Parts: sequence; structure tokens; C-alpha cells
Amino acid sequence: MPGGGNLFKVLKKAGGETFKNFTSKNNLNIKFSELWTILSEVRHSITHKESLIESGLIKKTKHHTEIFKFLFNSKDVPTDLLSIELDFEKFERLIKRFSEFAYQIFKILSIEEKLEWENYN
Repeated sequence: MPGGGNLFKVLKKAGGETFKNFTSKNNLNIKFSELWTILSEVRHSITHKESLIESGLIKKTKHHTEIFKFLFNSKDVPTDLLSIELDFEKFERLIKRFSEFAYQIFKILSIEEKLEWENYN
């Protein structure tokens, strides 16, 4: 996402302590920054690099790799690249994860702003 890193920084700053707490304990059982990194890198690769991604971009940590493998299929191609392959089953997982991530951000910002987010469950 162009400026994805900057957008994430804004969300992190706006979310304050609540953001820090939710990123370590959430029902997705993932770290928000790693999810954001994977989504951003994959989007960029699909859009601008014919679905080819450098394996180092998704293998930064074990957690990055797990997120990538859970959400996307890929196959190895020469020169340390992976070809991202989309399928309906993994796409459904991606939509669910992204929706849950968006809801967590809504909840975090609502808590920080002292809004009654429970009314929207």
C-alpha cells in the first residue's frame, strides 16, 4: 500500500496504549505490524511485480512466514522469488482476517476516544 508504513504509524499513534495491548493479545493471535507488512508487500507484488515477491520480504521472522502461508499460496521460482497464487479458500481467509483486523482497529480507536464500541458488536 503506498504509504502503508506511514498509515500504520498513524494507527499506532492514534491507538496509544490500547493498540499496544491489542497487538500482543487479540483473537487473531497475530501481531498487527507483521500482518500489515505481509498485506502491504503482497499487494505491492501483485500490483507491480506480476505476483512475484522476494522470499526475504515474507521470511523476516517465523511469524511473518506463518501469516503469509496461512493467507496465500505460492511456488518457488528462480532467483529467490516466490510466485503468489490466489485461490478462493485462501482468499476467504484473507477477507476474514482483514475484516477482523479492521474491526480491531475500530475497537482500539473507539476505546481511545472513549466511545461505546460495544453497541456495534
